[in-house]
Amino acid sequence: MSQRYSKAFKEQAISKVLQRGDKTIQCIADELNVNLFTLKNWLKKPRTTPMTDTPMNKRPADWSMAERFALLMESVALEGEALNAFCRQHGIFPHHLDVWKDVYQENRQSRTIRKIPIRQVFTG
Repeated sequence: MSQRYSKAFKEQAISKVLQRGDKTIQCIADELNVNLFTLKNWLKKPRTTPMTDTPMNKRPADWSMAERFALLMESVALEGEALNAFCRQHGIFPHHLDVWKDVYQENRQSRTIRKIPIRQVFTG
């Protein structure tokens, strides 16, 4: 007996696959308890609504550095369910914010390293 999935479920599954980051489609299929080939068939079918550049349809990797920074600043005081709701609203997951925060901190630390001219190193 084949299982029927609602249109909303299919759209959410497709969205999750498109925003999967480093995860495989098989991993997403397992998380959703959907057959891998069923999920791939959903991806192949033409979408009734066009994929625009709205936050919900934008992959986390496609956000610019300025957009990422703005989201980090907006979410800095959020925790728990409030953070999860914020992420859902913007089409991202909390781990994306964690990764972006780490990247900004690494960039900031690398910029604060003071470069000393070679002449000063040898002459003291």
